Amino acid sequence: MTALAGIRAGSSDGDDSDGDDNDGEEGEEEGDKVVMRAVEGLDNGEDEQREEEDEDEVEGGGEEEEEEEEKMRSCFFKHNILFKRLCHQGGAADSVWTCQGAAASSSTTFSSSAYVTKEARQTAFGLAKEQVEEANAPVSGNLPSWLRGTVVINGCGDYRGMEHLFDGFAFLTRIHLDGVTGRATASQRFLDTDAYRSCMACMFSCGVFGMSKGRAFTDNASINLIPLPGNRLLALGETRSAAYIVDPATLATVRQVEYDDDFPGDLTTAHPKVAPDGSIMNFTRSLPLGGYHVFRQDPVTLRRTKIAFIRDRNPWAPCWVHDMAITSSSLVVVETPLFISMASLILGTKRPYAFMDWKPEAGCRVHVIALDGSGVVTHTAPAFFTFHLGNAFERPSGTSSGTEICLDFSVYDDPEIINDLSLDRLKAFPGKDISPGRLRRLVIPLRDAANRPVGPSSLAAPVPLLTDENAYGNFFEFPAINPRFRGKPYRYMYGTAAIRPTNMGNALARHDLEKGSSFVCSIPGSMPGQPIFVPRPDGSTEDDGVLLAPKIMPGGRSVLCVYDAADMSGLANVDLPFKVPYRFHGAYVAAKD
Repeated sequence: MTALAGIRAGSSDGDDSDGDDNDGEEGEEEGDKVVMRAVEGLDNGEDEQREEEDEDEVEGGGEEEEEEEEKMRSCFFKHNILFKRLCHQGGAADSVWTCQGAAASSSTTFSSSAYVTKEARQTAFGLAKEQVEEANAPVSGNLPSWLRGTVVINGCGDYRGMEHLFDGFAFLTRIHLDGVTGRATASQRFLDTDAYRSCMACMFSCGVFGMSKGRAFTDNASINLIPLPGNRLLALGETRSAAYIVDPATLATVRQVEYDDDFPGDLTTAHPKVAPDGSIMNFTRSLPLGGYHVFRQDPVTLRRTKIAFIRDRNPWAPCWVHDMAITSSSLVVVETPLFISMASLILGTKRPYAFMDWKPEAGCRVHVIALDGSGVVTHTAPAFFTFHLGNAFERPSGTSSGTEICLDFSVYDDPEIINDLSLDRLKAFPGKDISPGRLRRLVIPLRDAANRPVGPSSLAAPVPLLTDENAYGNFFEFPAINPRFRGKPYRYMYGTAAIRPTNMGNALARHDLEKGSSFVCSIPGSMPGQPIFVPRPDGSTEDDGVLLAPKIMPGGRSVLCVYDAADMSGLANVDLPFKVPYRFHGAYVAAKD
C-alpha cells in the first residue's frame, strides 16, 4: 500500500505495558513443558543464552541503529504492493497453554492471556539476519520417516521505516527436513530484487511503487511461492515485475521473469491456481479503462495464453482482488466492492483503506471463468470482503437438476482488517481486537440439466460452515487443505484462528466441515503462521499427512512445528538457529529419491 512507512526496529512503543521482560520466557518455558498436545512431552531444546543475545540484537536502540533507520526512512519508497497475505500478532505474555477441540464451549476462546508477547512481536517486525549457508536446526520429537523435503516460506524481512505488515522487503526462509536421519537444516536470505538493492544502496528517492525507474510498480515479490518443474520456485508479488525464479536448494535469486508477449496489465495476483492439466491460471489487470486479462500459463516455459477478458465495472476505479479459486472446470474470481483510487495510487494520498475506498452499495461480483476458454458468467452477491479463498468444488445442485460450485473462504463484513494490519495496531498493547473473519460457503450455480452455463444470477450471502463460530474466535485466515483435494469435494480445512482478546491471529485450527466442528490449539504468547499441508506419499485418507507451521515462540525464538494433520498432535519442533520474522505463504518441495 502507498505511504505505509513508520515502524522503528526494536521500538518499544506500546510494549512497556507488556510487563516484566521475563514474562515471555516464563511463558515459553511453560509452553515447552506442555507445547500443546501438539508437542506434548517434548524437550524443545531452548537455548536461553542465545535467545537473550538475539533479543538484544533485535531491540538495538543505539545511535548507530537510529542513524541507520533514518537512512532507511529517507530512501524508503512506497514500494508496497497492492497487498500481500494475512497473518497475526498481539501483546502480553502468559504461561498457560490452551488447546480446545470440537467440544470446547464458546467461552474457551476468550482469555486475558491470549496476547502475543513483546518478544515475539519484536522478532516478527524487526530486521531479520541473513543465514546464507545452511545451519543445523535441532529437532525435538520425531519427524516422520517419509517426510524428506524442503519448505520455503516467503514474507518480509526488514520493517524499518515502514507502516504496514505488507511493506517489508521480500525475505525467504528455508528449512530442509530429513525424516530418515531425523535432522534438519535451515537458511534464510533476502530476495535479490531491484526494490531491495535500490533502497539498500540509497541511490535515489523512489516514487510510488517504484515508478521512478520506469517499471510497472515494485518488483518486491514478497507474498507467495509457487513450485515449478525443474526444481524451481516462483516468488510472486502483485505486480508484473514482482516475479522471480528462486533455487529452493540455496535460496539464490536466479532471474526475474520477463514476458515477451503482448499481455497488457501491470497488476496481477500472487495466488495463481494450478489447473487439473498442470497449467497455471492467473490474470493481469490493466488500469484504468481496462479489466481482467485471464490467462493459462505453461509451468515449464511460463508462456501465457489468454482465455478470457472481464471488463472492470468502474473503468476509473478497478476493484482490488487478492486471491482466486479453481474447480475441475472453472476459475472463480470474487470481486468485492473495494475500489482502487487511481489518484491515491499515483499521488500517494491516503484513503480509508490504504489507497482504496469501500462502497458496499455496489455489492460483489463473482466471475466464473471456464478453463477451456468457452466463456465467463458474472453473478452478483451482497457486499463482503475477503483476502483468501480456501477451496472450491463442483457438486449436484441442491435446488435443481444441474450442478453448482461451493466456494469456501474467509469472509469479513468490511475491509477494516486492512487497517488492523498496520504496524502501529499490531504493536499496540492490548490494542484493538482483530476484526472478525469467518469461514463461510458461497454457493454458485454452474450448469443446468442440459449442461448449459447458468446465470448471471443474484447469489445469496455466504453461509456458515461451522456450528459454533465462537469456537475458533470468529477468525479464520491462511486457509490450507490437503493439496490432493484442491478443486474437489473435501472435509478438512486448516488455518489460523484467534484466542481473544488479541489484535492478531494467535492460534491454529482444524475445521471438520462434515461435523461442523473446530479444534483449536494455541501456546499463549506465541505467533503462528500459515500451515502447509504435506500429504503422506502413500496416504489413503484426506487427513493422512502433516502440517508444517512456522511459529514465533513467546520468548522470541522461531520454530517450525510439525503436526499430525489427523488430530493436531505434535510430532516434532524444529528449533531454527535464527529469528524469523512473520511469514506469509510458502511451498513444500519433496526430495527426489
